[in-house]
Amino acid sequence: MQKSPHLLAGTDIYRPLCPELQQFRTLTILPGSGPEELRCHLRIASLQHDLLPLYETISYAGGVCDQRYSITINNVALNVPLSTKAALHRMRLARDERTVWIDAICINQNDIFERGAQVSIMATIYMYGTRNLIFLGNDEECIAEATVAALNLTHETVIHALESFNSEDQMKLDAGEIPYD
Repeated sequence: MQKSPHLLAGTDIYRPLCPELQQFRTLTILPGSGPEELRCHLRIASLQHDLLPLYETISYAGGVCDQRYSITINNVALNVPLSTKAALHRMRLARDERTVWIDAICINQNDIFERGAQVSIMATIYMYGTRNLIFLGNDEECIAEATVAALNLTHETVIHALESFNSEDQMKLDAGEIPYD
C-alpha cells in the first residue's frame, strides 16, 4: 500500500474514529511566533461525551495552490496546503496553546469513509466550538488597516452629523428638502 503525499514520515497520525460516538479530532497549536515551525498535537474527542474540550473552529479561504508545506503534528511531519499553514500561523499564539478544529487536518483527507462521517457531524462540531475564527488570507497590502481607518472616519462623520442635527434640519427634512447643501 502506497503512503499518501499528505504524510511525510512513516507513522500515521490518524487513529481511527468511532462514528457511533461522534468522535472528531481537535488540533492543539503549540506556542510560537514569526516563521518558527508549526508544532501541534492532534487529539480525539467525542460529541457524545459530557466533557467536550474547549476548542475554536477555523474557517478559511482554501485557494487552489498545489504546493504543500510541512508542519509537525504529534512529532510527525504532515504536508498541508499553503492556505492551511498560513491560517494556523495566523491563529497561533505566542505564549499559549490554542486548540482548534480545522477540517484540512482534523479530518483524515485520505479516508473517504471518515470524510463522509465527519461531514455529517460538521455543523455540530461548529456549534460546540467556543467561537469561529475566520482567515481570508494574509493582508500583505495593508488593506485591512485602510478599511478600518475608513470605517472609523465614516463613524466619526455620522456621529458629528447626528450631534449637530437640529430642529431646523428636521423641518427641512419634513418639507422634503435636504438639510445639508
